[in-house]
Amino acid sequence: MSLDRTLLDPAWSNGHSEVNMSVLKLAEILRRGRSEKRGSMAIIIAITLPVLIGFLGLGVDVTNWYLAKRKVQTAVDSGAISGALTLSYTSDSGAAKKAAIDSTDRNDFAAGSGNTLEINIPPISGAYTTDTNAVEVIATQDQELLLAGVVFGGTVTVEARGVATMTIIVGEYCILGLDTEMDQAVEFDGTSDVDVGCGVAANSHSDQAISIWGNADLSATPVSAVGDISVGGAGVLKTSSPLRSFQYPFVDPYGAQGKNIAAPYYGGCDESKLRINNDTTLNPGVYCNGIDIRAGATVEFNPGMYVIDGGDFLVAGNATLIGKEVTFFLTGNGNDYATVKFAGGAVANLSAPTDGPYEGILFYQDSDAPSFQGATLIKNQFLGGSDMNLTGVLYFPAQDLVYTGGSTIGSTCLQIIARKVTFSGNGAIDNNCPPDMVLESIVSFRVTLVE
Repeated sequence: MSLDRTLLDPAWSNGHSEVNMSVLKLAEILRRGRSEKRGSMAIIIAITLPVLIGFLGLGVDVTNWYLAKRKVQTAVDSGAISGALTLSYTSDSGAAKKAAIDSTDRNDFAAGSGNTLEINIPPISGAYTTDTNAVEVIATQDQELLLAGVVFGGTVTVEARGVATMTIIVGEYCILGLDTEMDQAVEFDGTSDVDVGCGVAANSHSDQAISIWGNADLSATPVSAVGDISVGGAGVLKTSSPLRSFQYPFVDPYGAQGKNIAAPYYGGCDESKLRINNDTTLNPGVYCNGIDIRAGATVEFNPGMYVIDGGDFLVAGNATLIGKEVTFFLTGNGNDYATVKFAGGAVANLSAPTDGPYEGILFYQDSDAPSFQGATLIKNQFLGGSDMNLTGVLYFPAQDLVYTGGSTIGSTCLQIIARKVTFSGNGAIDNNCPPDMVLESIVSFRVTLVE
């Protein structure tokens, strides 16, 4: 049997009861502390939880903002490129702005419902404010806060800006086919053997934009096309640089995007249906219904502008043409526009002006001339065996320019620019012009994002 010590020893009981009381008080204090700590933690959690949720939501929203920003940036970049590309083709700022709007719309961005879209030609800020080829697209989009909005409220605005412009690429080209759709816009066929000390280019989108076929042999550098370059049959292409297919279009150096040559002012006819059988000297003037130079005749052209209004400029075999500082402007009306036909055996030593508004222009056909007679492309011909030294530009923007059958072209400063260019004979062409003869460069362009 055990006895409680507090019953046997009152002194011990009294001393230890005080200890028990202290222990009980300490326990109570600890209990209260734990309770108060739990309460404090609850308060802290209650205060900080919304903030934590807000920051968590901010992380989610920042991700959404980034994605929205990237989407809007893609839209404005696409719009700027489309606008600049259209501007480079058309020189029409209204068409360029429409193209930019259409492009942003295709990229799921349209003005309205919290979106704004601004298009400026030229840009109103940045490094390209004086570049009339540059297109600036600025867009804003209101972005709702999803989770962070519970804490911070409201919306944020996403803004993006893009600027694109046309960069000119200069190349050493002296032959250019202007048609944008035609097969064989530049064609070397038959037994043609052409050595071009410069480049050959075509604006056609065709997979045969430049065609070398039959037994044709072409030496040229570079060779470039908007479409593709075709070498078929026993054709041979010799070039010292890689072929350049699927390039940006080339600018017509004498058309609206280039020098934009204007037709000369002229009055009534000085001659009509002129036929020349003997040696003679001609003066600048207006020759209506063509000029017919017969075999054996030598014609010297004094310097100046020769307007041939309608009919044909015919040069027979064994005829000789001599002239310095001359330009032949081929024009007309309706379906009767002047064309050129040099027959086999003709000799020509002609050079263009070295200054003035028609500097470098030797033959210039009116761009309003019809391209077709029925379904056939109208031809301007330098036929077989012609011995020619031509210095300047042969510019036929609406029709075909043909060198046929054994032509020997020893020109060292010559550009050929036509809707279609055809070689069927031999020839050597270069663009090593004398210092006093400046021809416009045949260039292409590239549209790039710059800001």
